Amino acid sequence: MTADPDLAQRSIADTADLARRDFVPLMTLPVAISAVARRLGARIEHGHDDLDDFEAVLMVKPRGRRLLFIRYRGAPKRATDVLVPRRNATTATKRFVMASLDLVAA
Repeated sequence: MTADPDLAQRSIADTADLARRDFVPLMTLPVAISAVARRLGARIEHGHDDLDDFEAVLMVKPRGRRLLFIRYRGAPKRATDVLVPRRNATTATKRFVMASLDLVAA
């Protein structure tokens, strides 16, 4: 999984809008968002939406599927939510995320 340079240039407001439009919660990872960003070689974006301030990393899987890693202010430091498009909210996507972050064997 790699950071998408075009998406990285979009404002975090676009990312929040993207999440509201089509993304659903997939899972909560027991790691800090800084660890997620480091493991994926990505940059953390900061922003806010109608819920609160947040830190986020938007990633793209090899076939263009998007994953949003997000941590809202006040959430536990070692917890990162993963949001994906509704059609990709599958067990296979969960396994892919866990393996990509070296949280389990592939």
